[in-house]
Amino acid sequence: MQAPLPADAPDDKDPAGFHLRRAVAGDHESQAWLIEHFTPPLWVAAQRRHNKQFLSLSDPEDVIQEVWASAWPRLGSLRSPDGRFTPVLLQYLGTILLNRYRDLARRHVRGSGATARGQASDTDELASRLPDMTSGIVTKATRKEVVKRFEVALAGLDECDRDVLVMRGLEQRPVREVAQLLEIGEATVSNRYRRALPKLRNALPGTVLDFLEQP
Repeated sequence: MQAPLPADAPDDKDPAGFHLRRAVAGDHESQAWLIEHFTPPLWVAAQRRHNKQFLSLSDPEDVIQEVWASAWPRLGSLRSPDGRFTPVLLQYLGTILLNRYRDLARRHVRGSGATARGQASDTDELASRLPDMTSGIVTKATRKEVVKRFEVALAGLDECDRDVLVMRGLEQRPVREVAQLLEIGEATVSNRYRRALPKLRNALPGTVLDFLEQP
């Protein structure tokens, strides 16, 4: 049985569900809270994928805006098996982000001219799905100091630990999938994540990392 969005006061252990419910109902403060807290990890994931072939087609900020625009109409349908919505929302946003980059890659293969025209049309259509006030919040969130803090904290980690944290923590991918992508054992993924998450959490207090369950 999956828990619906909670209707009570925010849970100190994971307030994401509370803000999701209020954001879906149109509360501007909760809409801003979600974007401000979940955009930094999205930015980190986007930066990892935004290689040279995409530079002429889009930039990470545009992609993140598209992710939010695509996700926004369906936020109210999200459910959690244990009542914790931070992992659910991270996984949901991360999946949309991956699909946007797959789409960019297909467009790159088809040709830059068609891509640019199609990209502009899609971006305009997606932007129309966002509440009027949220577009500016996305832009501000990508430029806040916390984004730089994420980048600096991750850069200080071992490369494999960094990949594990982004895939397993910020994108909430299953252990088996992370192990296959990095070509390491599942136990190694779990051990590296268990060791690295507290380090990153201590370096980044007040972020969504506070609401991830300790593995």
